[in-house]
Amino acid sequence: MMLLIGIITITSCGKEEFKTSKKSGNNISKIEIPHYNDLQDVFKHMSSASSCTVDSMSDKGSTQSPQIIGTLSDSFYNTIDFANFQNQDEAIEFYKNHSTMLDSTIQGGEISIHPKYWGNPYRYVANTDGLFAIGQYVYKIFKRHTVATKEDNLNALIALSETDIPYVDSSIFFVQKISNSTKSIHDNCDYRDNISNKKTIGNDRVVLELVTTYGSYPGFSSYIRKSVHTYSEHKSVGIWWTSRHTITCQGSVTTHEKSEGSTTWTEKNYPISFSGATNGKWIHFAELLVADNGADHLHYTSYYITSRTPGVAYAVLTH
Repeated sequence: MMLLIGIITITSCGKEEFKTSKKSGNNISKIEIPHYNDLQDVFKHMSSASSCTVDSMSDKGSTQSPQIIGTLSDSFYNTIDFANFQNQDEAIEFYKNHSTMLDSTIQGGEISIHPKYWGNPYRYVANTDGLFAIGQYVYKIFKRHTVATKEDNLNALIALSETDIPYVDSSIFFVQKISNSTKSIHDNCDYRDNISNKKTIGNDRVVLELVTTYGSYPGFSSYIRKSVHTYSEHKSVGIWWTSRHTITCQGSVTTHEKSEGSTTWTEKNYPISFSGATNGKWIHFAELLVADNGADHLHYTSYYITSRTPGVAYAVLTH
């Protein structure tokens, strides 16, 4: 396998640089894969993309190279006029015709249509094939999973579908499953503690989540990542769509934290204050990466967070 590395500038909300890997194998032509130095580099790009405005998403989605599936599908989503659909069947047909840019979920009998890989936070660092690289490992994102393997196995990774994942060779592929369950343990001891509140008023709702993700990746130590997620939705023709409303989130999160091997706990406070449009994307706040070994090194002491769309709906998390 051949590996060529070059530097490409991505136009984001700010100006960023990252490497790309041009990889080729026996059965595929050269493809351009975003290449990151480490997990902190990945999280930096994720945070930058998720904080973009709707207008900058549209500009960036069509101009960046290589194209990142998260910003590209966000940009496409921003062009959809939900009011133009005459009925639910027409909207579902539109979704099927644009499934490379859209994902759907059914929860409690209700349908939601979101940008591609909506539930996978790594959508903001992967190319249109769902691929990105860290060090000597290549990753592929799916709707509910992220799979990693050494770059020598790139052909097999590209050919992998989400239905294949339960049957993969665990000595070759490292699988992490995305879950909204509270402290559900998955492959590689990856799990997510998700505290959420959803407030619905008529055809509008606001979703607010306090998320802690624990996990590990090949070649790196385990980590803890804390963030606050929020977005607003509007129901049209019986389907929930990420809305164009402006959302305001305020509050604070207080934690007790300590480094690996330390006996000293430190109290930290993370103030939260943000206002912006949420069409087609999550809004992320108070993000933190702790590179140590597990949940015993971070505890929530207290939190009070409100997220509201003025005059429409609101959600509150408090402890």
